[in-house]
Amino acid sequence: MKVKVKEGSDEDELDTPREDEGSAIPVGTRVIAYLIDVGIAIGLGFGVVIIAGFLGTIVGGILGKLAYPLALGFILTRDGLPFLNGQSPGKTAMKIKAVTVDGKSLAGNWQPALVRNVVLLIPFFPIVELVVLLTREDKPDQGIRLGDEWAKTRVVRAAPPVALEEESA
Repeated sequence: MKVKVKEGSDEDELDTPREDEGSAIPVGTRVIAYLIDVGIAIGLGFGVVIIAGFLGTIVGGILGKLAYPLALGFILTRDGLPFLNGQSPGKTAMKIKAVTVDGKSLAGNWQPALVRNVVLLIPFFPIVELVVLLTREDKPDQGIRLGDEWAKTRVVRAAPPVALEEESA
């Protein structure tokens, strides 16, 4: 399935499609991006627990209880966070991004970002998603996990940043 990728608003539509645009992202690339994001979520949780330990019993106890919800919140919203331009840190590192089927960024687009990621919080469901990705290789729906299917999203290669042209005086 080919996906047309748009950056930002409708005016930013790409005039010339890239050769790899819409091509399936290798499973290994997606798994590495996911593991990077999970590592960041765990780091956020541990960071909050460590800070809570330094703050004492009352404030630290309250803050310590926020560690797990913070980590889960990051996993759920990582593709829709506007300050990350709709691209999780793991996806940024692997030069991929999740977009809607019509190519719009997930930045601030909370519904598809949440739907595609909430399934990963169900116990053992990430394994189911990995099996789905592996069994769909070399098929028309290659690279589409169940979370993407339900959220109507796709993972595509991220366009390299466009260099700003310098104005000559």
